[in-house]
Amino acid sequence: MATYTVTIHDHIIYDYEIEADSRQEAEARAEESIMNEESHLWRQDMEAGWTEIGEIYNDMDEEV
Repeated sequence: MATYTVTIHDHIIYDYEIEADSRQEAEARAEESIMNEESHLWRQDMEAGWTEIGEIYNDMDEEV
């Protein structure tokens, strides 16, 4: 039996509710929130997101 390392991608979707004067300002403020690592201000969207299988490597660290 062989050993494999399987990468699992867990895509979590968040909502960030802010007041802004325009779409551009809202997007800029969201980008700032990401750069400043302010995830405590975001709310996880429980209706969105997905999990999928990514790369698979064998026991010799070769992608298979």
